[in-house]
Amino acid sequence: ALRAHHGEVMKALADAQPGHVEDVLAFASRAWRRPLTSSKTRLKDFYERSRNAKIAHDDAIRAVLARVLVSPAFLYRVEPVASRVERPLNDWEIASRLSFFLWSSIPDDALNRAAAAGELSQPAQLAGQVRRMTADPKARRLATEFFGQWLGFYRFDEFRGVDTVRFPEFTEEVKSAMYAEAVSTFEYLVRQQR
Repeated sequence: ALRAHHGEVMKALADAQPGHVEDVLAFASRAWRRPLTSSKTRLKDFYERSRNAKIAHDDAIRAVLARVLVSPAFLYRVEPVASRVERPLNDWEIASRLSFFLWSSIPDDALNRAAAAGELSQPAQLAGQVRRMTADPKARRLATEFFGQWLGFYRFDEFRGVDTVRFPEFTEEVKSAMYAEAVSTFEYLVRQQR
């Protein structure tokens, strides 16, 4: 009975392997912030070559994941450069720029769906996405990252240069409150569309 159960488990694992490959391809599309075109075929071929070289399934999947994570498409926000001619951004590029600007993160599912549907090149749809994104708690990152770097209070809470002997009222709580007040002020401006 134990051998039969082991056989069933091993068969289920073997049957699940194509699904693992598809999951890695879905991850690659999300990590690279765009749909996979020829890259999908190249990643599948890389997996198949690994398997043909007698590499175990788990190790081949790890190799494909490593390839996705070291790709410039993951590490950088890559936008193709036309031959010195200005061109409008495509929907995937708009989604990536918008998400990194407002959230300091990758696009979420709703933004990816809008990009796939071609909605972000329409001003009304783009404005709707901006309103949705600024209402999200992740929009606080815009106040922290963009305004903080622009106006110089970025990482103020880590500053250690105040002489606490001369200024004993400048405590850790005051410093944290000063930083939080600056971030909250700009978060309010963003959320209230000021």
